[in-house]
Amino acid sequence: MLRLHTARMPTVGVSLEELARQTEGLSLADLKSLAQEAAPAAMTRSSPDDLTPAVEQQDFIEALERHRVGTAARAIA
Repeated sequence: MLRLHTARMPTVGVSLEELARQTEGLSLADLKSLAQEAAPAAMTRSSPDDLTPAVEQQDFIEALERHRVGTAARAIA
């Protein structure tokens, strides 16, 4: 499913196999959200001239951490 959600996304150094291991148990909606959150991170660190910056492994890891924090906060509330 990660391959589907990242098919049109320029990526560099992204291991979908590693991400699949780290995201085991997440729903399809969660995986889609993860991909959608990783893309703006790439935009933030890119130069203004780069209209289609590549998403890196770290962008996915940071998005996953934000997802886990949000999930934990909702569980506590």
